[in-house]
Amino acid sequence: MDFVASENSCLTWSGDCLVIGLLEEALPLTGMLADLNKQVSGLLQTLIDEAEFTGKAGSSATLRVGTETLTKIAVVGLGSSDQLKLEGLRRGAAAAARLGKREKVSTLGLSFPTWNNSPAHTTQALVEGIALATHQDLRFKSEPEKPKVELSTVYLLELPEQQPAITQAQQICDGVFLARELVNAPPNVVTPAKLAETAVDIARDHGLALEILEKEDCERLGMGAYLGVAQAS
Repeated sequence: MDFVASENSCLTWSGDCLVIGLLEEALPLTGMLADLNKQVSGLLQTLIDEAEFTGKAGSSATLRVGTETLTKIAVVGLGSSDQLKLEGLRRGAAAAARLGKREKVSTLGLSFPTWNNSPAHTTQALVEGIALATHQDLRFKSEPEKPKVELSTVYLLELPEQQPAITQAQQICDGVFLARELVNAPPNVVTPAKLAETAVDIARDHGLALEILEKEDCERLGMGAYLGVAQAS
């Protein structure tokens, strides 16, 4: 999946689905969101009214608009502004990603508030939320039928020049994915030797010093629980 740090706003972006991250205090619509509502012939307000959307954290709703620039528009609740933290942005972005998958769109535009006047932290949180929510470990499953439409590109609106934050988020997520895969693999696959090989690869790739303990070292250190699990593997 590609992430694009875009200078476009919710008023100028075009694509499959525009997702607005809404705080409770953003209702009723004012400013740019009121302008967006006019631009889509009042359908943003229609979506909010029909879904009885209040901006509550974890809530979401979608409506097809079918304009020349947008196919669908969606809202994701972020709760109150005084309680919004980076984890709230991650969860909101994850909800947006799941929504995009459910709605079978290939491009998603995210228009979320900037946390604590920090575009970098905001960008990183949004990328982490989407990447972690959409990651799938299919190593031990039969080949699934590939969907006709896959979410391929996410545009982070009004967050230009934030590629370093995107890269950092992706690196963090890669580490999480590796940890998930090690934990979720069966013991006959992730043996102590396999863990050691993984550690060697990480140390080599990142210039780290590494010490590997052999069975005798673990016995001398009294690592009985570890040795018991290792023996079962």
